[in-house]
Amino acid sequence: MGELTFSPLKDELEELVAFFIENTWEFHRDPYPSKYKIMQSFQKGWFQDERATF
Repeated sequence: MGELTFSPLKDELEELVAFFIENTWEFHRDPYPSKYKIMQSFQKGWFQDERATF
């Protein structure tokens, strides 16, 4: 079995958007986030800076 490794999110905005809109987030405040909302959050630094998103 291979080793599991994590890398910080950098330039994968399209992958991030696809991950969020193709899944349901039952226990999140917004279980069906829009592409616009995810991109807006990314632009504000939500998935960057001091926040760990892998």
